[in-house]
Amino acid sequence: MALLDAEFAKRSLAEWRGLFASANLTYGVVQTFEEVASDQQFIANHILVSIDDGSGQSRQTIDSPVHLDQETKVTPRRAPQLGEHTEQILNELGFDTATIANLRAAGAIAPAGDGKMAA
Repeated sequence: MALLDAEFAKRSLAEWRGLFASANLTYGVVQTFEEVASDQQFIANHILVSIDDGSGQSRQTIDSPVHLDQETKVTPRRAPQLGEHTEQILNELGFDTATIANLRAAGAIAPAGDGKMAA
């Protein structure tokens, strides 16, 4: 890696592009996060899409490129917070409210809405 870094540092990106193009070499440039977020091809192809995460700030995520015939594509959304669905899942597994409260009191699961384990 050090050898490649040293060699690529000898020329500008524009020079390398010219050399690779003149030799008919296939190449790609590794983009920074900022470059990816403003990449017009990603935007035009709906690869980068906005999501509402409840923060009031504009957020983007990568949409799945997979499209299946006769299936509705799921709209990307924020990931759940740590522990956000703990009680719902435990209820679905058959735990009652009292048992869940005991688990919380024992520190086995995070307090409701906290997402952190008890110390």
